[in-house]
Amino acid sequence: MDPLDSTQLFFRDHFSRPPRSVLAAVSGGVDSVVMLDCLLKLRGSEGFQLAVAHLNHELRGERARKDRSFVRDRARELGLQFVSESRDVEGLARAEGLSLEEAARKVRYRFLEEAAEDLEMDWIALGHNRDDQAETLLLHLLRGAGLRGLGGMRPVSGAYIRPLLNSSRESIEKFARREGLDFRVDRTNTDLRYSRNKIRHELLPRLEEEYNPNIKKLLAQTARLMGEAREYIDGQAREGWNKAVSAREEGQVSFDFEQILELHPFLRKEALRFGLREVKGNLKGISFDHIQDVLRQMKSGEPCSQLHLPGDVIFRKTREAAFFQIGPKEEKEIQDYEYEFHPGGKLELKEAGWCLRAEVKELRSEKDRCQWPSRDPLQEVLDWDKVEGDLIVRNRRCGDSFTPLGMEGEKKLKDLFIDEKVPRRERRNIPLVCDEEGIIWVVGLRIEERCKVEEGTERIFLLKAKRLES
Repeated sequence: MDPLDSTQLFFRDHFSRPPRSVLAAVSGGVDSVVMLDCLLKLRGSEGFQLAVAHLNHELRGERARKDRSFVRDRARELGLQFVSESRDVEGLARAEGLSLEEAARKVRYRFLEEAAEDLEMDWIALGHNRDDQAETLLLHLLRGAGLRGLGGMRPVSGAYIRPLLNSSRESIEKFARREGLDFRVDRTNTDLRYSRNKIRHELLPRLEEEYNPNIKKLLAQTARLMGEAREYIDGQAREGWNKAVSAREEGQVSFDFEQILELHPFLRKEALRFGLREVKGNLKGISFDHIQDVLRQMKSGEPCSQLHLPGDVIFRKTREAAFFQIGPKEEKEIQDYEYEFHPGGKLELKEAGWCLRAEVKELRSEKDRCQWPSRDPLQEVLDWDKVEGDLIVRNRRCGDSFTPLGMEGEKKLKDLFIDEKVPRRERRNIPLVCDEEGIIWVVGLRIEERCKVEEGTERIFLLKAKRLES
């Protein structure tokens, strides 16, 4: 498709109203120069502001400096605002253990986003074309990719737009000749040390010659269809994941693994990817095999299991729920503790960061009775005559349960914590006041039903808690 027609159709298909402003990423190569020319021709009819951004990756010495001068002069000639920077891609690649391609991409996108923010531009236009799309699909296929990778580049992705994605490289070069556009030639595009260049100059020509002369067009069409399928499936998987999630907190998400297993097999994998991305921030290092390992753990009959994943992520499964959390093994955990507790005394739990006080009071009048219970969650009253034997204060133990106020049957302490959305890392910090029958107060949350104050209560057991100053 002719690049100008492609750009017009792009705006018609993807914008209900013309964009307010567009920052064109221009390297100086034929693709970005033609894209800039098309945007310039449409600027009047579409009514958007246009600016130019150029990045020197500091990889090509004097040639790169000449590229910058070329783009700067072109922007000035057109009367467009121009922004440019030089950034050390090679240094970033060394520091973060990335390939030059990965580091260049990371630096480029970071620069463009910062430039768009500084210039208050709404959209960033990239000069990717149909041939680039075909190369991307093959590159992802050869490296091993799911539907997301095979969908290739999207016409609109966040703030990025690709108006030439339906134009072939041949049509772009033809347009440049017809319009008399000068452009720069990047010699690194023929360097066969880069995977994309090997696909461009070796694999695709062979496929065209020996299998199908229209292979680039067909691959680009396949990527578009895969992308549309991906968008639909993403919506279904996101919905399934959100329904399964029971609690979210920084560095951890808990979910009902049975609900995930009820999904279609493909959606299970995609839902788990959403969960991992939510906790980890990205899916770097997470492969198909890792997702399969998580599914096997979820399906296993083992009541408890744990699996370490790339990026310091841990998958944990218990009888009731599953978790993705940032590891390695959770932050230092409070050890078990247990102390005697007496009315009239004060108990400092330095390991948990709490201080508890208790006293017994007689209810001599109706006025006394009306003072209780308090609305302060760190202050509770119980019927002292219903408390059995000696008192201790301890933290949680495996299998703890009690009957919360207002309930008839027992409830697992773990379920209470989940229902109250108590972060997992804080659960062992919460003191439990216990008599010889069991838990009578989960500090800050609930008291035991059997110890509640009733109409005939004569003596109350007043409990107060506060956090120690850190």
